[in-house]
Amino acid sequence: MKQAMSKVALHGALVAAAGAAALLAAPHALAQALNFAQAPLFLGTTVKPNVLVVYDNSQSMDGTMAGKLIAGSDPATRGNIARTVLRDTITAYRSSFQWGLASFALRGSGVYTTYAYYFGSDAEVRFTNDCVAGISLSNDGLRCVANPQPDNGFNFITYRYSGDDPSINDVLYTGNYGNQLWGIGVNNSTNYQVYNNHLTGNGWASGNFSGGLGTWGFTPTDAGFLPATPPNSRMFWLNRAWGYYSDITGAGVINEPVAADSSTHHSALMNLLATETNNNATGELKNAAVFTPLAGVLGTARDYFANAITSRPSPISQSCQKNFVLLATDGNPTGKTDGNMYTLAQMANTFNAVTGTWTFGTASNDVFTRVTALRTTTLSGTNYDVQSYVIGLGDSVANASSVATLNRMAELGGTDAAYLASDATALADAFRRISIDIISRTAAASSVSLNSGSLNNGTKVFQGRFSSADWAGQLLAYPVGATGEPGATADWDAAQRVNQQHWSTGRQILTYKPSASLGSRGVPFRWPVNPAAPAAGEIDAGLVTALNKNGSGTVDNFGSQRLEFLRGNAVREERNCPSCSAPVFRNRAVSVLGDIVNSAPVYVGGPTGEYRDTMESTRYSTYAAGRTGQTPVIFVGANDGMLHAFDAGSGNELFAYVPWAVRSRLSSLTSNPYVHLFTVDGSPSVGDVHVGGGWKTMLVAGMNAGAPGLYALDITNPANFTEARASQVVRWEIGNEDADVGHIFGRPILAKMRDGRWRAIVGNGYNSANGHAVLLLVDLETGAINRIDTKSGTSAAPNGLSAVTVVSTNDNGVADVVYAGDLSGNLWKFDVSDVTPANWKVAYGTTAVPKALFTAAAGQAITARPDVTRYPKGGYMVTVGSGRYVDVGDNAAGSTQAMYGIWDNGSEVALADLQVQSVVRTSTAANGKNYRLSTHAVGKPGDVLLAGDDVISLTDYQAGKKGWRLSLPSSGERVVTEATVRNGRLVISTLIPSTAACSYGGDGWIMEVDVFTGNRAAALDLTDDNLVNNADYIDGSVPSGVQVGAVPAAATIVRKPPSPPGAPAVPCAEYKLINTSEGKIVRVGGSCGRVPSRRASWEQLQ
Repeated sequence: MKQAMSKVALHGALVAAAGAAALLAAPHALAQALNFAQAPLFLGTTVKPNVLVVYDNSQSMDGTMAGKLIAGSDPATRGNIARTVLRDTITAYRSSFQWGLASFALRGSGVYTTYAYYFGSDAEVRFTNDCVAGISLSNDGLRCVANPQPDNGFNFITYRYSGDDPSINDVLYTGNYGNQLWGIGVNNSTNYQVYNNHLTGNGWASGNFSGGLGTWGFTPTDAGFLPATPPNSRMFWLNRAWGYYSDITGAGVINEPVAADSSTHHSALMNLLATETNNNATGELKNAAVFTPLAGVLGTARDYFANAITSRPSPISQSCQKNFVLLATDGNPTGKTDGNMYTLAQMANTFNAVTGTWTFGTASNDVFTRVTALRTTTLSGTNYDVQSYVIGLGDSVANASSVATLNRMAELGGTDAAYLASDATALADAFRRISIDIISRTAAASSVSLNSGSLNNGTKVFQGRFSSADWAGQLLAYPVGATGEPGATADWDAAQRVNQQHWSTGRQILTYKPSASLGSRGVPFRWPVNPAAPAAGEIDAGLVTALNKNGSGTVDNFGSQRLEFLRGNAVREERNCPSCSAPVFRNRAVSVLGDIVNSAPVYVGGPTGEYRDTMESTRYSTYAAGRTGQTPVIFVGANDGMLHAFDAGSGNELFAYVPWAVRSRLSSLTSNPYVHLFTVDGSPSVGDVHVGGGWKTMLVAGMNAGAPGLYALDITNPANFTEARASQVVRWEIGNEDADVGHIFGRPILAKMRDGRWRAIVGNGYNSANGHAVLLLVDLETGAINRIDTKSGTSAAPNGLSAVTVVSTNDNGVADVVYAGDLSGNLWKFDVSDVTPANWKVAYGTTAVPKALFTAAAGQAITARPDVTRYPKGGYMVTVGSGRYVDVGDNAAGSTQAMYGIWDNGSEVALADLQVQSVVRTSTAANGKNYRLSTHAVGKPGDVLLAGDDVISLTDYQAGKKGWRLSLPSSGERVVTEATVRNGRLVISTLIPSTAACSYGGDGWIMEVDVFTGNRAAALDLTDDNLVNNADYIDGSVPSGVQVGAVPAAATIVRKPPSPPGAPAVPCAEYKLINTSEGKIVRVGGSCGRVPSRRASWEQLQ
């Protein structure tokens, strides 16, 4: 209230991080052929999102959360609560976003004395001595306050209404007239005769007052309230505090432009959001706006992003940049864009109880128009979707009309619903959740996993993601619809679930103790009672030593605090403890879950095999039946030093495992500032195996660039997923104490061997001490290693064996043949068909001089896993792509890479033995996507002939060729993900690196060709009708590849089965779900095909 004025408010790829820590110390000298990137290579150039905070600087922000207007400097005001939370949020996420600040534009604010006011009729405002706990029972239960001038013999005054009532929430802004003012209503008006003092007696006529100040008029509050006489003939005011008052221009003002983080920029934001003072010369924002011009300030925000404000250039610097407005307000839209107030009719919203819908007034619709316009902000001819988050705070959250308006603003702004906060804790949580949501909308992604190979009502896709801003990770569960398209909203986010689990009492974290005997090596990941001499069931002394060093390797004896941090204790993070003495660790404002980059999540929801009951002494069917009712679990590695097991239904963490192999990297995870390192970055393999006299389910994984070696866990019984039963879960680890063991990037295959033992079969990886390419066959029960050395590579010219695929030639589930590539471009075949392990060997050449099945062209490393299918003329077709993407220099284009189909029919294959296929051209289809057309060199195609088609008959091909090759046409294009044979076709993801901004690290293609010939094949469904026919041709030809638009992971395939008998006919379809570096899951449609897969290799079901 003021004289004539008033205000009231209601993956999956791998650039190197400078200064990255050294690899684990080893007893052997490492052959450093590869300088592993320690951050994802596709993050060579990142673009941070712009976040413009719009702060409501209206007068009502000087109110408490309940609405009572008090001094602007009081920490209990909603304004100061919001400023504190904003300062904390901007500081916590200063490296994640580019922040800016806007508010309502003022015409010129001034400091005023504020008076609380009370009023009513002659019968309701009267002097009394009866007032107990604010109620006068003898005066009809009216409310009462202390009389500021009790010399008249009365200590209290009753009243009917107060400016502090929720429906009013107002004070008088005026000059300082002392402790009180008195008012007599002027009949048939909203004016009052105002006096300074009340004289003797209890009368309320002009003769009872002195110090006349004239007749004052007032304007309505934002809520439309304006006292009038009659009935409110009496009013009095009590001095309360101070406040600012200013008319508005109707627009907004950019107080601090959105900019990259710097100490100057950060300080400017902190100063603007400092606690309000009553000094008009200080620089903090003043809560002075008499109205709430939401439409105007959102229009200013759009002009700002569109570069339409003089001296305030747009913050948008890249075409892919994400942009957000974050509006924090406590009121409804009351101010027009011309600075005047909307009429009450224009502000009114009405609710239809029958339809359950709102009809919004002019004021709300004006705001909706501006929010919608932000979604198509134009800059330099490009439209940008500037999305709006809305936070409603204070008592407005109790007003249904206000909440409806706020929610509609958020819905139109692309953020679904408003965040409502009625206290400081809720407000802090709202800002935190919004920050996490922004990170989620701009995060990169790794791989995906499905809980089913066939679409049904419960099919889900599990997506691993991360943010390079603070290296927080996410594991999201999305429902998959009938069309194979993942839902827009995740069912859960494991990152937020684990945040809710107490770091000590709510999490089960295990680790490995190498000094213990087999079967006793699992121990809780907790600090020992006596770290100088850990007990048998406590962590190893070597882990104590590692944790007692900082990230630079200097002993500081803060090991116990580091271990608690790694478990999730945030007390010593800088944001929570800025004034703490050492140690102070890095911030994890989003989640304690670390980034998930290269580890593909694995779903385990029952038996993983299809073994015959005669395979072992105990029936597999009995074991499989017992597992069908167990809790489904998702396993995934993260670069917080842990493998995590999450309940697939809820997202809650069941347990985590810290491998011994990453011990020397754990301290670096606490360093502030933090330079990213890989730790537990490998993809786990899970399988049912027969060990120790019975069936078990085991998990085995490497750690990629995180550390050399493998670790194995027994995950048979979820009841064992506790620290108390750690020894029943943790089995063994192997590491670089063995000169053949390097950094293992390929997933192991768990299989039974001819000698009756079950083993993890895996390539030895890269940067082993001896530099050879070696096949490792690790006993799943004991961790003992058999090996086959290709003798390729030396410590001076190192090599390493990549991911493997395994074949059971008798189709009985027992491994006979293993295929794997290496860094030198060799494709090896290993013969493990003998019952005596000593006789296992490289299939070609001699023991002294082994030979590869095939060697790719110069400069073509093979790092991806091959796939194998039976060839119609006997033997096997081994398919694989070439390329490498692990070294700091691997963003460079390098040599031309290729896709290969190699016919293994008992003899070595030369490059000249292969039929050449090629990509003819790229075309854009009617659906707007880019497709590749490749040759059909073998035989005459059924579509339009292209150059390079029909150069050899199928008969001559099968008689004279030993396979095919298709060179990838784009500069730098390569294959680094596993090949998949499906329905007689080969499905491969390719990668084209780029360090350009907005390239999401590069591009890629999903290629699909005939597996036996490399011919283009009818596989891609361009019209999305679950059929592949001539409607899916481009220029009369079948496409063989579709562009993804970002770096793709390997395709995960889900099948939509045909209609059951009696149901309307629906064709069978298959969908490939591909996670991308852009953070999106891309779906590629196709038919199931009529050609049997003939796939001969296997891996554990995912």
